[in-house]
Amino acid sequence: TRIRSLVGEGQSAREANRRQLVANLMASPPSRIRGGESELPTARLAEYVRRCLPPQDRILVLWYAPEIYFEADRLMAGRHLYFFVRFAGDEGEQRLELEKVMRYQPPVVLANSAESVAVEKAFPTLVSYVERNYTPGAAFEVDGARYSILTRRDLPSRSTDKTTGWPCYR
Repeated sequence: TRIRSLVGEGQSAREANRRQLVANLMASPPSRIRGGESELPTARLAEYVRRCLPPQDRILVLWYAPEIYFEADRLMAGRHLYFFVRFAGDEGEQRLELEKVMRYQPPVVLANSAESVAVEKAFPTLVSYVERNYTPGAAFEVDGARYSILTRRDLPSRSTDKTTGWPCYR
């Protein structure tokens, strides 16, 4: 089928390849692939968010992990996929980031201990806001990094996720 597609024997072969690729990616998202090892932490977090947060809820991920947003099918509660340190002195950017997070009030904030120093340097006002308004809801460790699910203090969970035991908002 691949060869027929490459030599131009009809659009249908190319379309069939595209459909099969999409089906494969949907069945096994790229972040689940880890060279024979267990799943990546981002896949575990994305699946949790997908199961436990309503589709309209946004999330905040405090490190560069855009695959979580994509695989969880959730929008960003903040403005940045990555928290560059160069924004530390930019009061306008600090304000805009915090305003967006406060507007959407995500039920959960996902944090990675390996990236926490960079986020604290880049967006200290955001980190301060999260520390005041969120509490540890669950955590796990992988390869020396601690992944935390922080939950809003003023929003009790509705149930517990049957798969992980973590707070659920559905």
